[in-house]
Amino acid sequence: MGAGRTGTVWKAVHLGLNEYRAIKCVPKTHKDYEEFRREALVLKELKYPGIPLVYDLEEDSHYFYLIEEYLEGNSLYDLIQDQGPFQEAEAVRYGRQICSLVEYLHHSCDKPILHLDLQPKNLMIWKGTVQLIDFDHAGDSDSASLRKERYGTAGCAAPELYTTDQLLDQRTDIYAIGAILRFMLYGTLKAGAETDCGITVSGPLQNIIKNVWNQTEQSAIHQQKNWNWHWSVLYGRAPDQRR
Repeated sequence: MGAGRTGTVWKAVHLGLNEYRAIKCVPKTHKDYEEFRREALVLKELKYPGIPLVYDLEEDSHYFYLIEEYLEGNSLYDLIQDQGPFQEAEAVRYGRQICSLVEYLHHSCDKPILHLDLQPKNLMIWKGTVQLIDFDHAGDSDSASLRKERYGTAGCAAPELYTTDQLLDQRTDIYAIGAILRFMLYGTLKAGAETDCGITVSGPLQNIIKNVWNQTEQSAIHQQKNWNWHWSVLYGRAPDQRR
């Protein structure tokens, strides 16, 4: 199904139940067991449409295996590559769904869960519904900031992911939502797309993207717990309200 930085995902069939599963196969040379187990522990806490269920962990002498719910669909990246940018109304419709998924992550557990790799290849579209996959980098807001190594997708990663001395918080994911909105509208993650591609986007939506992309030096300050994500991202709060 795909390969990433640490492993490969395979589509498999559960012979007893006659159901598909997604199995992430990670070489033991890439991760120790606790690192591998972290993704499963994050998914175990999440029960929400569009987020895969975790079923089991297995291992042999060479590999770890994470067995998850198989989610059908095409990645947002592949859809844009094949069909071109979305119309504005469609981009907003998908954007609202992405915000709902992220809002759930940030508010469903005792501590906010940060995905930390929101990007077009990790968003699956199936029958008009957005699904979020690949929780390899995810973790709670406290432990995520303590990791010695950080990773991100160029064009989507917030500035604090390029350092190891800044705290990560919910806005790290919000920043990526702005990048994904731009990708849906312009078909690229490259800077300058607004002027290069000749596509017209309404002023309010452009302002929303600029607002969530505006990383200030206070970007690691934790957001208010009851922050309304739909209004902040899709209706454009001012940058200083990212605090």
